[in-house]
Amino acid sequence: ADIQEEMLDDLRKAIKKAESPAWIITALQNLHAQYPDGQSLRYRSSTNNEDLPSFSGAGLYSSKTQRTEETTAEGIDKSIKQVWASLWNYRAFLERDFHRVDHNTVVMGVLVHPNYDDELVNGVAVSYDPITFQDDLHYVNSQKGEDLVTNPEANSQPEQLLLGNTGKAMILSQSNLVTGNKLLMTADQMVQLRSYLDKIHNHFKTLYGVKDGEDFAIEIEFKITAANKLAIKQARPWIFPEPLVLAKPEVTIALGSAQAVESGTMELTATRSGGILSTPLTVDLSWSETRAMLPDSNPASVTIPGNQTSATITVPLDDDEEDEHESEVTVSIVADSGYTIGSSGSASATVTDNDLPSIGVSRAAGTVTEGSPVVFNFTRSGSVLEQSLSANITVTDSGSRLDGAAPTTVTFPADSAAASLSLPTANDGVWVASSDVTVQIDADSGYGIDGSGKAKVTINDDDPRPPTPLFVANHQPQAGKYYLLNTYFSDVRGDLTVVVSGPDKRHFIDHANNAQFIFFYAQRYDRPADANQDGVYEIDITASASRGGTTKVRLRFTVTNGELVSLAKQHWDQLSQEKRADLLPEADSGRLRPNFANLVDDIKASVLRLARQGLLPSPGPTISISGGGDITEGGDATFTITANPAPATPLHVRVTVSQTGDYGATTGSQTVTIPTGGSYTMTIATTDDDVGEPDGAVKATVAQGNGYVVSWGNGAATVAVSDDDDTDPEITISGGSGVTEGGTASFTISASPVPASPITVNVGVSEDGNWGAAGATTVSVSGASTAYTITTGDDLADESDGSVTATVQSGDGYTVGDASSASVGVADDDVPAITISGGSAITEGGTASFTIGADPVPASPITVNVGVSEDGNWGAAGATTVTVSGASARYTVTTSDDEVDEADGSVTAKVQSGTGYTVGTPSVGTVNVADDDDPPAGKGDTLTVSVSDLSKNGRPGELFEFTVTASDAAQ
Repeated sequence: ADIQEEMLDDLRKAIKKAESPAWIITALQNLHAQYPDGQSLRYRSSTNNEDLPSFSGAGLYSSKTQRTEETTAEGIDKSIKQVWASLWNYRAFLERDFHRVDHNTVVMGVLVHPNYDDELVNGVAVSYDPITFQDDLHYVNSQKGEDLVTNPEANSQPEQLLLGNTGKAMILSQSNLVTGNKLLMTADQMVQLRSYLDKIHNHFKTLYGVKDGEDFAIEIEFKITAANKLAIKQARPWIFPEPLVLAKPEVTIALGSAQAVESGTMELTATRSGGILSTPLTVDLSWSETRAMLPDSNPASVTIPGNQTSATITVPLDDDEEDEHESEVTVSIVADSGYTIGSSGSASATVTDNDLPSIGVSRAAGTVTEGSPVVFNFTRSGSVLEQSLSANITVTDSGSRLDGAAPTTVTFPADSAAASLSLPTANDGVWVASSDVTVQIDADSGYGIDGSGKAKVTINDDDPRPPTPLFVANHQPQAGKYYLLNTYFSDVRGDLTVVVSGPDKRHFIDHANNAQFIFFYAQRYDRPADANQDGVYEIDITASASRGGTTKVRLRFTVTNGELVSLAKQHWDQLSQEKRADLLPEADSGRLRPNFANLVDDIKASVLRLARQGLLPSPGPTISISGGGDITEGGDATFTITANPAPATPLHVRVTVSQTGDYGATTGSQTVTIPTGGSYTMTIATTDDDVGEPDGAVKATVAQGNGYVVSWGNGAATVAVSDDDDTDPEITISGGSGVTEGGTASFTISASPVPASPITVNVGVSEDGNWGAAGATTVSVSGASTAYTITTGDDLADESDGSVTATVQSGDGYTVGDASSASVGVADDDVPAITISGGSAITEGGTASFTIGADPVPASPITVNVGVSEDGNWGAAGATTVTVSGASARYTVTTSDDEVDEADGSVTAKVQSGTGYTVGTPSVGTVNVADDDDPPAGKGDTLTVSVSDLSKNGRPGELFEFTVTASDAAQ
């Protein structure tokens, strides 16, 4: 520094000793000559590095007054070189260097103007208010005499004013060189200064072409002479500083996981760096996605609190019930003037669907005629259609009307939401009652079922319906010779012909004039009288309609105690009430009573129907079925179907095949032919797969048809099918005891049965809260149970308790059990630190304000214990509680206002220990309290004591009394 100062001193001396150009000296001499004799001039410095936005440069350079006695060429030359040399004043050099001004660019100009040695006031004025920024005020900075207003002397304080448009002054500060609370200028001078400044301002505004609204002001230097003349020495444009541009914070965002499930949430964290950390920052967001997993409304912004660098929000996803594709969700930062966007200005996550397609079924038509196909239409919901989908179904054919085996699955083609199933029906030429074909969608883990998942189509017969005989047995003997059997027929189409035949026809005579009467001759029933001597009378009644087919029924009777009894009635009597209702669903309950009054009249049902139910034998053999030995999957299930007696010609019998499990058996209705030998072996093949599954069975049931009767006890048979594959273990999971954040949550993964070799189980982890545990992993399971642990994060944030949930996901080599998800509670262990600070001082009777701070912000409101003490007697001492729910809370103490003069004091609040927080630093805050009462009269005066009547005389030992008085100051 000493070297710099020395070198600059040498430079200034060199400038002063240098020879000035003659033309400059001549020009200055001519300038001097223009002024009256005795007028001194002022050589004023002016450089190009003054009044810059960040560097004023005022007062750094020297000016020189050219006295009248120095008007010679030597004096003029000396004055101007002295001003030029001040460009390199040591202080000016240091200031320029500090403000990074390039010294090589600095040049000096000199302003020459009349000098006034007798100025009363000097100063600067600006047609702008740089203090309060009001449009109609001008700033004035002035001082008495020639004392500088820019860079004033150490003990000089200039006067500062704001002049209104009428010249009225707003005083900012007064000159310390003036006594008596006076201003440097008169009211008229201030009005004149304001007027001149406005004129100069408007002149230069026009000259510079300044538009309204643009920043522009004029700065002038002025003085008030001894003659009270306002002189404007200099005017220049005011330099407005460049706007303060604060560094903007840079913001980025991130998602807590790149994977999410539509039933869950996404954690979004916004982070900032740079800028002003103490103020909150709101970051605007925009959302987009490739599908539709987001809810209708999403967070438009996230606010980072003051003094924090990041903030995390939880974004819920739209948990609908539609099967759909995964969606790529992207959140981006929206540009804003309050921040810049960093390299991570957006974040994406893949949101997967958790719904299954829903399968529904409907019928194309409610009824069809036999021979026409039964059509069912299937639909699947959702938008995931790229892959084909098979659904398991059960087809029930109540009347064995389908032509061929019934399918067990229906398949949706790829890219199709619909599938159709057309089932052909047989047109057999034989009348049967209407029956139904029902399709039921079976439950499966790969899809859901829409509604009941069931549809039914009724199949109507197109063949002529034969007449149905209805019998009324009259047991009363007629003329002691016979019994009368009345026969009625319904559904007669055309002419009716009734023929009685059979081995015991001789006992029944068709009435000659009325086919509705059959007579049974009176005879002795104490010994068999039937044809084959078995005690059973058998006749066949054949009813033919010319336009409705033929019905043939065999009736069998026995004689008991001299009464004619139907074998069908005997069988009926042995049935339970429930079985009767099942066999005759169309009969009313009154017809199902155990005791018959007559032979058949009580049930009022079709004899043909009774025969087909096994209650009345119909013409033809009885068909029974038996199963072969049990098999292992891949083997053939065999069944033996037997006709008794053996048919005279090959007999077609309908058989319905079903299965328990999934062993590839061809199910549904099929027709087999029993040869005249009386038996047929049916073979049902099964498939050998590689899937472990429960054992099952194949069942064959003889369906009622024409020309035969199904055996009551042996109408169905079952062959057991054993699985030969290892069964995939079922995986379940259970959770352990709750933990505290930072602890390890324990889960137990169970496998049943125990896997033959280790399997890899997929586990998804989600969380309620922010424990740093969410994600996906795999666990190797080799035994009956495997321990799986999740370590939680231990942060310093006070937050609500939550949980960690582990869910078994689907995978290879195992199935997911019902207990597929388990949770372990996680308790937060952080509490905020509580501090307190006092506010501004108050006067007694006022309210002392304190600020209670909580760091971190509590997850829920906490109650803070506060003790209050006082220095003085302000009526504030005691204890209280304050509820704190944010980063800070205001607490106030009201003081009392007495009329006693006392010393100033204070009120102090101290945070006491409590529950849910710790006591931080500072834990004590103080607010000063000032007394506002006047002292008693005389207080503060000199203490005086007076004694009355000191001139008493008396004798020794005599008692005298005096009055001693003290002034008020003694109180």
